[in-house]
Amino acid sequence: MKIAVVDDERPARSELKYLISQCEPNAEIAEADDSETFLEMDSERFDVCFVDINLGGMNGTTLASMIKRKQPDTLIIFATAFQEYAVKAFEIGAIDYLLKPFDYERVKRALARVH
Repeated sequence: MKIAVVDDERPARSELKYLISQCEPNAEIAEADDSETFLEMDSERFDVCFVDINLGGMNGTTLASMIKRKQPDTLIIFATAFQEYAVKAFEIGAIDYLLKPFDYERVKRALARVH
């Protein structure tokens, strides 16, 4: 499984990558610290993208919409501190919405939805 983690906060990205690797030890995990960096990975296809809402220049919901247009089979899981975007996230087609701080059991349940 190929997974992308897009979050502008290094500690949050590191923690999420660690938890994902504990749940999915064989996953290939890529990371981006902003939407532009992620968009530069244009040729890569991901099974799942964990996307933060606040990415600096671009809102995570906008990035998720772009991902779904280019890679309709990619599953989106929002991973953020902002609960007020949950409705918008599910309108875009997200399969889950994780709130920071992350914990193992919650990440495990989110990844169970992928299978």
